[in-house]
Amino acid sequence: MPAYVYDEDGRQTAVIVPAELWNSILKKLGKEIEAELAGDETAYLLSSPAMKARLLEAMTSNDVLPWEEVKNELGLLAAGF
Repeated sequence: MPAYVYDEDGRQTAVIVPAELWNSILKKLGKEIEAELAGDETAYLLSSPAMKARLLEAMTSNDVLPWEEVKNELGLLAAGF
């Protein structure tokens, strides 16, 4: 069973989860959460053949847009960014 940690004001600040339960959660959530916890989004994206192909294509593409054009297309210039 998880154990909750509270600060001096009674606010919940953390949860201590038994390793067996944590491993079960990770298994259910799969690769996506493991990659996020590891901070390695690229590894997660590369695990998909379709995303790997898109990333490789983007890396070798000569189709680039100037930063100002990207901001304009996203509406960021109008918002003051």
